[in-house]
Amino acid sequence: MKATDRRFIAGVAVILCLAGMWSMHDFSKNRNLNGINIMGVASREIPADTVQFRITLIGTGTTKAIRKELAFKRLEEVKNFVEGAGFTNSNYDGRRVFDTDQCYFGGTEKEYPCTRMSVNLQFTGNISEKLKTLIEKTDALDWIDIEDKRLIVGENNPQVKELISEANKDAETHAKEVASQLGVKLGKLIVYSENGFAPEYREYGVANRSFFEDEEGASENSGVFVRVNTYHTYAID
Repeated sequence: MKATDRRFIAGVAVILCLAGMWSMHDFSKNRNLNGINIMGVASREIPADTVQFRITLIGTGTTKAIRKELAFKRLEEVKNFVEGAGFTNSNYDGRRVFDTDQCYFGGTEKEYPCTRMSVNLQFTGNISEKLKTLIEKTDALDWIDIEDKRLIVGENNPQVKELISEANKDAETHAKEVASQLGVKLGKLIVYSENGFAPEYREYGVANRSFFEDEEGASENSGVFVRVNTYHTYAID
Protein backbone atom coordinates (compact mmCIF):
# COMPACT_ATOMS: atom_id res chain seq x y z
CA MET A 1 0.00 0.00 0.00
CA LYS A 2 1.29 3.46 -0.91
CA ALA A 3 2.19 5.97 1.80
CA THR A 4 -0.41 8.43 0.46
CA ASP A 5 -3.12 5.77 0.76
CA ARG A 6 -2.13 5.00 4.34
CA ARG A 7 -2.24 8.71 5.23
CA PHE A 8 -5.68 9.03 3.63
CA ILE A 9 -7.06 6.07 5.59
CA ALA A 10 -5.53 7.38 8.83
CA GLY A 11 -7.09 10.79 8.21
CA VAL A 12 -10.52 9.27 7.65
CA ALA A 13 -10.14 7.24 10.86
CA VAL A 14 -9.31 10.38 12.87
CA ILE A 15 -12.32 12.21 11.43
CA LEU A 16 -14.63 9.30 12.26
CA CYS A 17 -13.20 9.09 15.77
CA LEU A 18 -13.71 12.80 16.39
CA ALA A 19 -17.22 12.61 14.97
CA GLY A 20 -18.00 9.73 17.31
CA MET A 21 -16.63 11.62 20.31
CA TRP A 22 -18.75 14.67 19.42
CA SER A 23 -21.86 12.51 19.00
CA MET A 24 -21.30 10.87 22.39
CA HIS A 25 -20.80 14.26 24.03
CA ASP A 26 -23.93 15.64 22.37
CA PHE A 27 -25.99 12.59 23.43
CA SER A 28 -24.81 12.87 27.03
CA LYS A 29 -25.63 16.56 27.09
CA ASN A 30 -29.13 16.02 25.71
CA ARG A 31 -29.76 13.17 28.11
CA ASN A 32 -28.82 15.34 31.09
CA LEU A 33 -31.19 18.04 29.89
CA ASN A 34 -34.07 15.58 29.50
CA GLY A 35 -34.03 14.30 33.07
CA ILE A 36 -32.12 13.93 36.32
CA ASN A 37 -31.40 10.46 37.70
CA ILE A 38 -30.90 10.25 41.46
CA MET A 39 -30.54 7.42 43.98
CA GLY A 40 -31.94 7.96 47.48
CA VAL A 41 -30.30 6.20 50.43
CA ALA A 42 -31.34 5.69 54.05
CA SER A 43 -29.94 3.34 56.68
CA ARG A 44 -29.98 2.66 60.41
CA GLU A 45 -30.12 -0.12 62.96
CA ILE A 46 -33.60 -1.58 63.44
CA PRO A 47 -34.68 -3.92 66.25
CA ALA A 48 -35.29 -7.42 64.90
CA ASP A 49 -38.92 -8.49 64.52
CA THR A 50 -38.24 -12.19 63.88
CA VAL A 51 -35.86 -14.81 65.23
CA GLN A 52 -34.95 -18.17 63.73
CA PHE A 53 -32.92 -20.89 65.41
CA ARG A 54 -32.39 -24.63 65.37
CA ILE A 55 -32.53 -26.77 68.49
CA THR A 56 -30.52 -29.99 68.42
CA LEU A 57 -30.70 -32.55 71.22
CA ILE A 58 -29.41 -36.06 71.76
CA GLY A 59 -30.60 -39.20 73.50
CA THR A 60 -28.04 -41.73 74.70
CA GLY A 61 -28.23 -45.34 75.87
CA THR A 62 -27.22 -48.91 75.14
CA THR A 63 -29.89 -49.56 72.49
CA LYS A 64 -31.52 -47.58 69.71
CA ALA A 65 -34.93 -47.86 71.38
CA ILE A 66 -33.61 -46.43 74.67
CA ARG A 67 -31.84 -43.58 72.89
CA LYS A 68 -34.91 -42.68 70.86
CA GLU A 69 -37.18 -42.77 73.92
CA LEU A 70 -34.85 -40.45 75.82
CA ALA A 71 -34.64 -38.07 72.85
CA PHE A 72 -38.43 -37.68 72.78
CA LYS A 73 -38.57 -37.18 76.55
CA ARG A 74 -35.99 -34.43 76.21
CA LEU A 75 -38.03 -32.86 73.42
CA GLU A 76 -40.82 -32.37 75.96
CA GLU A 77 -38.30 -30.62 78.23
CA VAL A 78 -37.29 -28.41 75.33
CA LYS A 79 -40.91 -27.41 74.78
CA ASN A 80 -41.11 -26.36 78.43
CA PHE A 81 -37.89 -24.34 78.07
CA VAL A 82 -39.19 -22.59 74.95
CA GLU A 83 -42.57 -21.76 76.48
CA GLY A 84 -40.93 -20.77 79.76
CA ALA A 85 -38.83 -18.22 77.88
CA GLY A 86 -42.03 -16.62 76.58
CA PHE A 87 -42.20 -18.08 73.07
CA THR A 88 -45.65 -19.29 72.00
CA ASN A 89 -47.24 -21.17 69.08
CA SER A 90 -44.23 -23.45 68.60
CA ASN A 91 -44.42 -26.02 65.80
CA TYR A 92 -42.27 -29.13 66.22
CA ASP A 93 -43.74 -31.12 63.33
CA GLY A 94 -40.70 -30.51 61.14
CA ARG A 95 -38.30 -32.29 63.49
CA ARG A 96 -35.65 -34.64 62.12
CA VAL A 97 -34.62 -37.76 64.04
CA PHE A 98 -31.85 -40.22 63.26
CA ASP A 99 -29.68 -42.67 65.16
CA THR A 100 -25.93 -42.80 64.63
CA ASP A 101 -22.96 -44.75 65.95
CA GLN A 102 -20.76 -41.67 65.59
CA CYS A 103 -22.45 -39.04 67.73
CA TYR A 104 -21.30 -35.62 66.53
CA PHE A 105 -22.63 -33.02 68.93
CA GLY A 106 -21.55 -29.66 70.31
CA GLY A 107 -18.83 -29.31 67.71
CA THR A 108 -17.05 -32.56 68.62
CA GLU A 109 -17.41 -36.26 67.83
CA LYS A 110 -18.36 -38.38 70.83
CA GLU A 111 -17.20 -41.93 71.55
CA TYR A 112 -20.72 -43.27 71.93
CA PRO A 113 -23.81 -43.69 69.73
CA CYS A 114 -26.81 -41.41 70.08
CA THR A 115 -30.15 -40.44 68.63
CA ARG A 116 -30.00 -36.89 67.28
CA MET A 117 -33.12 -34.79 66.99
CA SER A 118 -33.27 -31.31 65.46
CA VAL A 119 -36.09 -28.85 64.88
CA ASN A 120 -36.14 -25.39 63.28
CA LEU A 121 -38.21 -22.75 65.06
CA GLN A 122 -39.25 -19.22 64.14
CA PHE A 123 -40.95 -16.55 66.22
CA THR A 124 -41.98 -12.94 65.72
CA GLY A 125 -42.56 -10.05 68.07
CA ASN A 126 -40.44 -8.86 71.00
CA ILE A 127 -37.90 -11.68 70.82
CA SER A 128 -34.50 -10.48 72.07
CA GLU A 129 -35.01 -11.01 75.82
CA LYS A 130 -36.88 -14.26 75.20
CA LEU A 131 -34.00 -15.72 73.23
CA LYS A 132 -31.54 -14.60 75.89
CA THR A 133 -33.65 -16.33 78.55
CA LEU A 134 -33.83 -19.55 76.53
CA ILE A 135 -30.06 -19.62 76.05
CA GLU A 136 -29.46 -19.05 79.77
CA LYS A 137 -31.83 -21.89 80.71
CA THR A 138 -30.17 -24.42 78.40
CA ASP A 139 -26.53 -23.31 78.41
CA ALA A 140 -25.40 -25.65 81.18
CA LEU A 141 -27.05 -28.77 79.70
CA ASP A 142 -24.79 -31.13 77.76
CA TRP A 143 -27.55 -32.70 75.66
CA ILE A 144 -29.01 -29.64 73.94
CA ASP A 145 -27.57 -27.08 71.55
CA ILE A 146 -29.19 -23.93 70.10
CA GLU A 147 -27.67 -23.22 66.68
CA ASP A 148 -27.97 -20.84 63.72
CA LYS A 149 -29.60 -18.09 65.77
CA ARG A 150 -30.66 -15.38 63.33
CA LEU A 151 -32.18 -12.00 64.10
CA ILE A 152 -34.26 -10.78 61.16
CA VAL A 153 -35.87 -7.55 60.01
CA GLY A 154 -38.67 -8.29 57.55
CA GLU A 155 -39.89 -6.15 54.67
CA ASN A 156 -43.19 -5.38 56.44
CA ASN A 157 -41.44 -3.88 59.45
CA PRO A 158 -42.84 -0.33 59.97
CA GLN A 159 -39.33 1.06 60.37
CA VAL A 160 -38.39 -0.30 56.93
CA LYS A 161 -41.31 1.69 55.51
CA GLU A 162 -39.92 4.75 57.32
CA LEU A 163 -36.50 4.15 55.77
CA ILE A 164 -38.05 4.08 52.30
CA SER A 165 -39.71 7.45 52.97
CA GLU A 166 -36.38 8.84 54.20
CA ALA A 167 -34.63 7.56 51.06
CA ASN A 168 -37.28 9.26 48.90
CA LYS A 169 -36.72 12.57 50.70
CA ASP A 170 -32.97 12.12 50.33
CA ALA A 171 -33.35 11.66 46.56
CA GLU A 172 -35.61 14.70 46.21
CA THR A 173 -33.17 16.89 48.15
CA HIS A 174 -30.24 15.85 45.98
CA ALA A 175 -32.28 16.23 42.79
CA LYS A 176 -33.03 19.85 43.71
CA GLU A 177 -29.34 20.45 44.38
CA VAL A 178 -28.38 19.01 40.98
CA ALA A 179 -31.06 21.07 39.20
CA SER A 180 -29.80 24.21 40.91
CA GLN A 181 -26.23 23.47 39.86
CA LEU A 182 -27.37 22.95 36.25
CA GLY A 183 -29.41 26.15 36.31
CA VAL A 184 -32.69 24.38 35.48
CA LYS A 185 -36.03 23.89 37.21
CA LEU A 186 -36.79 20.45 38.63
CA GLY A 187 -39.92 18.91 37.11
CA LYS A 188 -42.18 16.09 38.22
CA LEU A 189 -41.06 12.57 39.12
CA ILE A 190 -41.45 10.43 35.99
CA VAL A 191 -39.74 7.13 36.96
CA TYR A 192 -39.49 5.53 40.42
CA SER A 193 -38.28 2.15 41.65
CA GLU A 194 -37.00 0.48 44.82
CA ASN A 195 -34.20 -2.03 45.12
CA GLY A 196 -36.55 -4.79 46.27
CA PHE A 197 -35.99 -5.12 49.99
CA ALA A 198 -35.02 -8.61 51.11
CA PRO A 199 -35.20 -9.46 54.82
CA GLU A 200 -31.95 -8.45 56.53
CA TYR A 201 -30.47 -10.63 59.26
CA ARG A 202 -27.43 -11.16 61.41
CA GLU A 203 -26.21 -13.88 63.70
CA TYR A 204 -27.23 -13.49 67.34
CA GLY A 205 -24.26 -12.61 69.53
CA VAL A 206 -22.13 -11.35 66.62
CA ALA A 207 -21.22 -7.65 66.46
CA ASN A 208 -23.60 -5.73 64.22
CA ARG A 209 -21.97 -4.07 61.22
CA SER A 210 -23.13 -2.17 58.18
CA PHE A 211 -22.05 -4.20 55.15
CA PHE A 212 -22.18 -1.13 52.93
CA GLU A 213 -20.68 1.56 55.14
CA ASP A 214 -18.39 -0.47 57.41
CA GLU A 215 -19.92 1.05 60.53
CA GLU A 216 -20.02 -0.73 63.85
CA GLY A 217 -23.55 -1.08 65.15
CA ALA A 218 -24.83 -1.21 68.70
CA SER A 219 -23.38 -3.89 70.96
CA GLU A 220 -26.81 -5.19 72.00
CA ASN A 221 -28.10 -8.34 70.33
CA SER A 222 -31.47 -7.05 69.18
CA GLY A 223 -30.59 -4.78 66.25
CA VAL A 224 -29.94 -5.36 62.57
CA PHE A 225 -28.33 -2.73 60.34
CA VAL A 226 -30.63 -2.09 57.37
CA ARG A 227 -30.08 0.01 54.24
CA VAL A 228 -32.57 0.78 51.45
CA ASN A 229 -32.05 2.40 48.04
CA THR A 230 -34.66 4.11 45.88
CA TYR A 231 -34.18 5.26 42.29
CA HIS A 232 -35.76 8.40 40.83
CA THR A 233 -35.86 10.14 37.46
CA TYR A 234 -37.14 13.72 37.49
CA ALA A 235 -38.19 15.71 34.45
CA ILE A 236 -36.69 19.13 33.81
CA ASP A 237 -39.02 22.06 33.13
